Amino acid sequence: MSIPQAGAAAGPARGLIFGCRLVSIDRGDEITLRFRLRTDEPAGAWRVRMFHEGERIVSKVRRTRPTGDLKVRRVVPDLPGRDDVIGRARHVATGAVCEVASRV
Repeated sequence: MSIPQAGAAAGPARGLIFGCRLVSIDRGDEITLRFRLRTDEPAGAWRVRMFHEGERIVSKVRRTRPTGDLKVRRVVPDLPGRDDVIGRARHVATGAVCEVASRV
């Protein structure tokens, strides 16, 4: 098992304060991906998408919890060489985007 690789992004947009983080943990023959979004808006709707080597592995609308956070976890196969992973969340009402990438 290797050290987790992480990326983060944040920013204010159209009245929202938000940040997202993507952690990729190499577990030998698979990679555990954890995407987390934190915002100042409870129950906000966000379209979350995750990509592994350019292939979409998650696409769903999720609402933030009362605390303003949202989490998505996926396990994908560890492909030969470096694996590129992207996590993206778009606020449904404003179109604000938080995107982060990781390489394992």
